[in-house]
Amino acid sequence: MNNDNPISTATDAVIAMRDLSPEVPDNLAMDYWKDSAGQVYAYPRDPLQQGVVKEGLSLMSEAEIHDHLHPTPLPWTDGSALRHAVGDVELPGWRRVTDDELPALVRAQRIVDVQNRVAVLRVAADAAIAPLQDALDLEEAREVEIALLKEWKRYRVSLSRLAEQPGYPELIDWPMSPA
Repeated sequence: MNNDNPISTATDAVIAMRDLSPEVPDNLAMDYWKDSAGQVYAYPRDPLQQGVVKEGLSLMSEAEIHDHLHPTPLPWTDGSALRHAVGDVELPGWRRVTDDELPALVRAQRIVDVQNRVAVLRVAADAAIAPLQDALDLEEAREVEIALLKEWKRYRVSLSRLAEQPGYPELIDWPMSPA
């Protein structure tokens, strides 16, 4: 292609796009085209395929290709929970989230996520505490076990007080597990 001449045909556009991304092997490279309705078509970037591109299509820009291949998930709600989905989906009982309700739904979802993580950490703490507490109750606990039992109980108490922290649930100073 002569760099002095502007792109005048679809073939020139294909060649220009190839020049922009030489790191892609020719046998894997694709050109993306769209029609006036927004329907996207991908054709192999192959000079032998020049006559294959459907009439009426326009070559997509690099930004358009990126947006098409990596769409932004959109928030949906059933009135209380928050979900993200990409593309034209139908989620029975769910609707698109409005800008006004998004902050509250994001905060509510964050609280649920934190509570779920705390529940998992509590199960681990409870499992660690039980045999140590048994040894203490039976008056068979060693000094190291008594100290470890106190550490695990402090950890479990810290987990139960996370909601009291300033900045909760966005900013959490997670306690360190004793083991």
